Amino acid sequence: MELSTHSALSIFCNPKNLIFFVGHDRSGRKYNVYVSFGPSRNCRPIITSRPVFENQEKAIDCLQAIIDGSLAAGERERKGGQGVTVTGLLLGAEGPFFDQALRDRVLADLRSENHQADTYEYE
Repeated sequence: MELSTHSALSIFCNPKNLIFFVGHDRSGRKYNVYVSFGPSRNCRPIITSRPVFENQEKAIDCLQAIIDGSLAAGERERKGGQGVTVTGLLLGAEGPFFDQALRDRVLADLRSENHQADTYEYE
């Protein structure tokens, strides 16, 4: 799955307002991924996929690649010295930004029973 710079930076710059989810088709044989903003941004989708993954772990691997791509894109932008620009909004170099600890927590939640991580519920 290809990750646009806008989607990557939307994830990177909104660490406390995201939903990550692994779903499945009606037959339960194929899985999809979903990333959206949380309730304060009306749960607007950032990334959605069709149910193309053979199992949940492959879908989670895809979400891990999305998160890792977001971290890499965000760090590239920050190292440019100008802050991070998303849809014309300049966010300062101080963040908060998506980080490695949050990545690990999201992935752990995705591997839990409900296969969902809601970062807006994290403290």
